Amino acid sequence: MESETNSVEQKKSKKSKIIGLVVAILVVIIGGLYGVHYYQQVQEKKAEEKHAKQLKAYQEDLNSFLDSAYEAGVTAEDVVSTFSDVWHSAIFDDFVTVNGQKYTDFNEVLQAQYDLYLTDGTFDKLDSAFEESNTIIKNLKNTPKEYEMEYEAALDVFDSLNDFVSLAKNPKGSLTTFNQESSEKDNAMASDIQKLDNMLN
Repeated sequence: MESETNSVEQKKSKKSKIIGLVVAILVVIIGGLYGVHYYQQVQEKKAEEKHAKQLKAYQEDLNSFLDSAYEAGVTAEDVVSTFSDVWHSAIFDDFVTVNGQKYTDFNEVLQAQYDLYLTDGTFDKLDSAFEESNTIIKNLKNTPKEYEMEYEAALDVFDSLNDFVSLAKNPKGSLTTFNQESSEKDNAMASDIQKLDNMLN
C-alpha cells in the first residue's frame, strides 16, 4: 500500500514538475515575444522621431534657401534697375553722374557703374547671397519623398535666379533689349520664388 502511495505521489510530483516546467517555458516564450514586440515598438518610435527631425531640418533648409534666393534676387533687381537708369540717362539726358563723375557715353557710364559695384560691395553682396543659395540647393539633393515637389520648385527658383543674376552682372545688348530681357527674367524669378514660398507656408 505504501509503495502504491509513494508511486502515486511520485507521479503527481513528476506531473507537477512537468507542468511547472511547461509553465516556466511558456512564461519565458511569452516574455521573450513581449520583449521583442516592445523593442520593435521602441525602434519604430525612434525611427519616426528621427524622420520627423529630418523633415523639420529639410524644411528649415528650404526656407534658408528661399531667404538667400530672395536676397540675391532683390540685390540683382537693384543692380539691373540702376544699370537701366544710367544707360537711359546717358542716351537721353545731357549727362549722368556716377560716383561723382559725369558721363555722356553709355558704354563709359555702364563701365563706371560696373566698377562702382565692384568696389562698393554690391557685387560681393550679390555673389554672397547667390553662393549661399547655391550651397544650400546642393545640400537639398537627398530629398525626402514628402518634399519632392518643393525640391523641384527650389530648382526652378535657382535656375531663374541664376539667369537673372548673370544678366545683372553682364548688361548687354541695347537698352531696349536689356530692359525687355531683364523684365522677363525678373518676372520668371519672382514667379518661381512666389510658388516655392506658397508651398512652404
